[in-house]
Amino acid sequence: MNLILLHKEDLLIKENEAFAVLKGREHTHCQQVLKLKVGSRVKVGVTGAATGEAEVVACKPQQTELKLLSRIDLNPAKAPWEHVEIDLLLAMPRPKVLERMLQLCAVVGVRRVFLVCAGRTEKGFLCSSRLAVENILEQFKLGLEQGMLTQPPELHAFASWEGFLAATAAAEEAAAAPTAEAEAATELPTESSAWLHYLLPPLRLVAHPHAEPTLPQLLLRPFSTATSSSQLQQQQQQQQQQQERAGVLLAVGPEGGWIPPEMNLLQQQLRCLPFRLTDKVLKCETALTACLTQLTMCYEDPMFLPLLRSPGEVYAAAAAAAAAASGTANDATAAAATGNGEDQTATQKREAHKRQGGREVVRAIGGFLMTFPLRYETRRNAADKQPEQQQQQRQREQQEQQEHV
Repeated sequence: MNLILLHKEDLLIKENEAFAVLKGREHTHCQQVLKLKVGSRVKVGVTGAATGEAEVVACKPQQTELKLLSRIDLNPAKAPWEHVEIDLLLAMPRPKVLERMLQLCAVVGVRRVFLVCAGRTEKGFLCSSRLAVENILEQFKLGLEQGMLTQPPELHAFASWEGFLAATAAAEEAAAAPTAEAEAATELPTESSAWLHYLLPPLRLVAHPHAEPTLPQLLLRPFSTATSSSQLQQQQQQQQQQQERAGVLLAVGPEGGWIPPEMNLLQQQLRCLPFRLTDKVLKCETALTACLTQLTMCYEDPMFLPLLRSPGEVYAAAAAAAAAASGTANDATAAAATGNGEDQTATQKREAHKRQGGREVVRAIGGFLMTFPLRYETRRNAADKQPEQQQQQRQREQQEQQEHV
């Protein structure tokens, strides 16, 4: 635990000073691992806000009391990366693996996580107790404490590709529609700007072992020895002056990889450009770590900033490479097309989204946002219904006994 994460609701104001009380796992870690004593200072942060320093004022058997030494800004936290915002599209892994991947997403500062049941994953994973809201929150919190961040990722789970494609298509239509019509045009959560949660970034990449280019080859211009240092410095200054961060969608498949129909869907409908990591077979969490490392290196290392391509340049370079490989200009035109390649209309996509059923929107304390298919209930929800079911069973037994008498 490199950072003690607090919620705004946990702060107690006494005589213009802020205090917090740690219990449970945080208290045990402070006492048994960090060996904190009265007067010790620790790094603290407020979920979704800034970080600061606190001092231990009391150590009790069941709790540890902290006093904040500096005023913490409760405004929205600064983005973890200066030049890039990362969204992940993950095939639903095994629940035990998912916990490690969610922690990694929080450590690295991923903005959104989309979980989709792919061809090589079991639909039953959605009903696992490890997908209960409390467990997901705990994994995100562990990752934030490790990475010393305060902004949690969003998580959106989908039971099928049809539901995911319909939701993203409805989001794109709502983004192009006037603001007043955006809420009525979508079947997303009830807030007027809720479609933003499903709106995909312009640059979309997919990891695939049989692809030709590597990730740096896609994102960076070839380094020319004829380029002078003054030109590189000028390009770097222009890149740093850009205020908007680049948005990137990164798709990582399951243990067995994406099946061919899914690769066609990712490339043709979602316009994802394939890239390869290595010739070796990697576990999905290892591949995710390697992808995130390379992606953040390309966008955040000052040495590579002058060589970064814009999303349009990335697609144009990929189209040119495809044309050179096939020898036809038609392939380049098709690869560089900005449409999503779907033959369905936007209305049909929204209808397909409706057929998937409603979505449950979960907003937890600290700004955690998650959405799930309503037709899938976790074992936590099933456990909540057990007392009611047991009571109904007892009532039926009592009625049977009375009838027997």
